[in-house]
Amino acid sequence: MKRYVPIVVLLACATIFAGTFFLLLKSRFEVGDVYPPSSSLRSDPLGTMILFESLQALPGVQTLRDFNAVNRLPPGQATTYLHFAAGADDWTLVPPELYRTLDQFLLEGGRLVITFKPEFSRKDEAGKKEPKKSKSDSEKEADKAKEKEERTSTSTWISLKEKWGLELFRDRNEARGHLVKNVSSLALPATQQWHGDLTLKDPDSSWTVIYQGDKGPVVAERKRGPGSIVVATDSYFVSNEALVRDRQPELLAWLIGSSKTIVFDEAHFGILETPGIAALARKYRLHGGVAALLVLAGLFVWKNSFSLAPPRSAADHSPDVVSGRNAATGFVGLLRRNIPGDRILEVCLEEWRKAFALGSRVTPREKAAVDDIVTAEASLAPRDRDPVGAAQKIHAALHHTPAKSHT
Repeated sequence: MKRYVPIVVLLACATIFAGTFFLLLKSRFEVGDVYPPSSSLRSDPLGTMILFESLQALPGVQTLRDFNAVNRLPPGQATTYLHFAAGADDWTLVPPELYRTLDQFLLEGGRLVITFKPEFSRKDEAGKKEPKKSKSDSEKEADKAKEKEERTSTSTWISLKEKWGLELFRDRNEARGHLVKNVSSLALPATQQWHGDLTLKDPDSSWTVIYQGDKGPVVAERKRGPGSIVVATDSYFVSNEALVRDRQPELLAWLIGSSKTIVFDEAHFGILETPGIAALARKYRLHGGVAALLVLAGLFVWKNSFSLAPPRSAADHSPDVVSGRNAATGFVGLLRRNIPGDRILEVCLEEWRKAFALGSRVTPREKAAVDDIVTAEASLAPRDRDPVGAAQKIHAALHHTPAKSHT
């Protein structure tokens, strides 16, 4: 049992580590601060999860998230597509295929809502702007070359200023939290707290200004066939913080419109759903098959790590197993199989005479003593003979030592 203690301790430590890691990731994803601001997956003040879940709770309303990396919109009929916290520079020029996709969505009756993220210049504690660093001549030339290259590469792109008659203007001196007024005939709040420094510069007559600040319009709507476009220069009023502290349900209801399908764009935040084996498994609900494969893999590892049969004891040997023997034991066995017991002394004496009797190391007296011992042994009856005792007497006669008694 003691040999399994390290394995049990290792498994316990691995389980504790996996559980702690899972709880840490769960807490992070529940808060949602791993996602960009204005994402509907984020539940902190910077996200828009409250708006997503509120719309999802409405009867007859389908709320979706768009994780598609391709510039593709859903069917426009009775659909509102929410594109929150867009970058102002991203909507100056757009690729032709994206513009055609947007225009087709509007012509099908879709409602496109675009809000921009507020961006303010950083100020020090005294409220003064940070002084701009002067650029050298080489840096200025590099900036001009880069600007020329970008202008050339985007010459085939489409300007929304020309197509939609709308241009964004950023006022760096705009204060945070200024008020904007409702200048339309819609039943919306008369004033609205605004946090962005962008304004809509000189929108043409196709646009209907909804809210306007001191520097210009901030919310406007444009009809395009059965569809419509709404542009707002701030995203704060759709955030979780705004819906808790200063919610404007009339403004949000007008922003969504009468559509039954509301799609939150998450792809422009970089939150993409890449197709793969895991995505296909989730789509076709193959969780049981994946679990079965994991169980089989675990059983395979277990089978190769531990034997399912009980270990054999040392005394448990099959009868056909022959234990090993040394050379001396083998020689004795060979002699027993080929020389009868009553002739063993005679054979040994013959071999001794061949090897040693012809040499000078044996004296005639010793030779005569050996012959007497052998003759005396041969004269006995076969059952009274003692080859071992006779061999010991011969050894004593040759070495002049007293013979040992043999029992």
